[in-house]
Amino acid sequence: VTFNVTDNINPKINITFPLQNNTNHSDTGLDVNFTRSDSNLQACWYSNDTYAKNTTLSSCNNITAVVWSQGNHNVTVWANDTGGNENNSKISFTIDTINPDLNITFPINKTEIEDVSLDINFTRSDATLTSCWYSNDTYAKNTTLSNCANITEVTWAVGPHNVTVWVNDSAGNENRTSVTFNVTDNINPKINITF
Repeated sequence: VTFNVTDNINPKINITFPLQNNTNHSDTGLDVNFTRSDSNLQACWYSNDTYAKNTTLSSCNNITAVVWSQGNHNVTVWANDTGGNENNSKISFTIDTINPDLNITFPINKTEIEDVSLDINFTRSDATLTSCWYSNDTYAKNTTLSNCANITEVTWAVGPHNVTVWVNDSAGNENRTSVTFNVTDNINPKINITF
């Protein structure tokens, strides 16, 4: 009696890094790692973005030699076995290597001002801006700026001040800018002459 055993089970394949879809990364050399298993595994390959070209993965190794351009990427990895069964796993991620824009618009650097309630105004821009914070004078403490709002709740002591504002985005790109200013005394001294 002769009989053939037919393999009709698809290979198992799962992208393990990036961990989830729609993540942001600043590493243009990002590796796409995946697991694959099949007792008769034959080949693995991938395609990305336009899907115009398939690239064979030698020994079904992870995708490690790609330099990803700025922007969104869609990657599909396939595996097949000697029985002609095939399976795939997909991931989408964004490469973001650009620091957020940040500019202190007021006060102008080295300003002399009599206003102890001086606001520090700044502009910030990034598609995936996540947080803003500042530190001043001794830089011993960072203060988070809710909703990346201007610095408006500080009463400045008379004298010189240094303020640095930082911003970052979801890919970990960071920017900072600083300003120095001097709050001057606008109160006349009290004189009391006694005889």
